[in-house]
Amino acid sequence: MAMLMNGEIMLLPLIVDSLTLEKEKERKQHQWQKNQNKRLRNQKLSTLPTFQSDKPYQVIFINYMTAYFVLLQLIERADKTFYFAMDTETDDISKQPALIQIQLIHLKNETFDDEKQQQEETIIIIFEMCQLPSMTSVIYPRIQQLINTIFHHSKTFLTWGNGTDELFKFTIYSLFKCVPIACLHFINVQARFKNWYNNTYKHNSHCRMVTLFHNDITDNPICDCSHRPYKNTSDTWSLQLAISTIFNQFLDKSITRNNWSQALDIRLYQNIQIGVPNYNVKSCLTDEQEQIRLKLVKYIIDDCLALTKLAFTIGKYLVSVTYQYINIILLPS
Repeated sequence: MAMLMNGEIMLLPLIVDSLTLEKEKERKQHQWQKNQNKRLRNQKLSTLPTFQSDKPYQVIFINYMTAYFVLLQLIERADKTFYFAMDTETDDISKQPALIQIQLIHLKNETFDDEKQQQEETIIIIFEMCQLPSMTSVIYPRIQQLINTIFHHSKTFLTWGNGTDELFKFTIYSLFKCVPIACLHFINVQARFKNWYNNTYKHNSHCRMVTLFHNDITDNPICDCSHRPYKNTSDTWSLQLAISTIFNQFLDKSITRNNWSQALDIRLYQNIQIGVPNYNVKSCLTDEQEQIRLKLVKYIIDDCLALTKLAFTIGKYLVSVTYQYINIILLPS
């Protein structure tokens, strides 16, 4: 890089390069430390009982093997559903968005007040974006119809984090070109959980926050309460820590970074022919490879179920809560 100064050309490559390298080095060190902290926390929490959702569920994969009549049934079910839990996964190798997990939530009285009200079997749809059929396939229009039915502006989506940002990544796929993402209604359960927790588990009477600020319930570095793990207003709860804190259960996060673009549906590895009877169906996967995929599927299912379990726990706090003042409003029906 060169700069013209007082009529002379000055070369500044070393200064620019050293600053860039230093910033990149700091970024990598920060990411490494962040990953180390996650690994240590996962190891520490692994002594707890494994996460349980306590609700029956059915998993349906959307890929080039999905049956036509299954898509029709899902479209009809999704059309009658107004609340969904959503999570996504990005492939760690290609950095390409790979999976969308959607859980259909059915409420008896249009509120999240009672966790026990949702007893019927729930459906979790896994869109394998890297395993979809070609646009000329007979099921492709039905997959498009299913996506349009789910991602409609009349629906409400529960997410752990910014749902708009998560879904925008998938606009690289033609199926999402016409989805009105900016018009969709997302409820960030992660933010609402923090409000619920701080209102429910306030500072101890001897905490310096109470001494200095009386009824202030916000997170603050001067807080010395052991039951409040976060000390800054900008801190956000991890899904794993929320589950362990409230339910004393372990939500395994050891395989978060993974090859999510690989096919997870075991059927995609079997010698199944569509439209004809199939006998002696065999898989090209070894038992170990099959178990790995089943473990990956359980991971993404547990994330969805953990999200809804927390949503039903915090109930009315799914609406806006500002500090110690609670603004209760009705969720859209």
